Amino acid sequence: MRIIPGFVFLLIISLVGKSQDQNSSKPAKKVKVNFASYNTFNLLHSVESVHAGLQTVNGVSINNTFIGAGVAIDWYGMRSVPMFADFRQVFNLGRATFFAYGDIGYNGPWYKKEPATMWGYSHQSTDGGIYYDIGAGYLIPFRKRNAMILSAGYSVKEMAKSYQQVGWGWPTEEDLYEKFNYKYRRLSVKIGWRF
Repeated sequence: MRIIPGFVFLLIISLVGKSQDQNSSKPAKKVKVNFASYNTFNLLHSVESVHAGLQTVNGVSINNTFIGAGVAIDWYGMRSVPMFADFRQVFNLGRATFFAYGDIGYNGPWYKKEPATMWGYSHQSTDGGIYYDIGAGYLIPFRKRNAMILSAGYSVKEMAKSYQQVGWGWPTEEDLYEKFNYKYRRLSVKIGWRF
């Protein structure tokens, strides 16, 4: 039985060595590393309504792969501040430049505490949740690395609000708390500028 793991180990070593030999015969591909900033105005659309948002993503572009971090102001449903990691892959097809992106992070509340909006309740707190956004877009290039951004995607943000039920002016023996969880699913259309 000890022969099989040893055989697998030797097979892996020989394949790695062979791939290194093949790679060494090819000329090294030049790696381009650049700072990039994607700044967009977002339209967030669902069946009920359309809301706006602003987003900035900054990071490093290595050849056609971008890795960065972003922050946004999102007015859809409850106003919030998503903070996320952003990954993009650019595809050059002739003169056309397309990209696919994915964001994942935390959706923080705009206000942690605010006055109650429901009669008979005292608002306690607002908690954030997960945020993610996936989509694809088109870059319209200008001088150097500048480009106009047009993209569409699917976005989800989660939030929770906790309330304490208030009595009718007299104290109660036990406090009644309610928690409402919100999950906003929407289409995201973005227009902006990359530099």
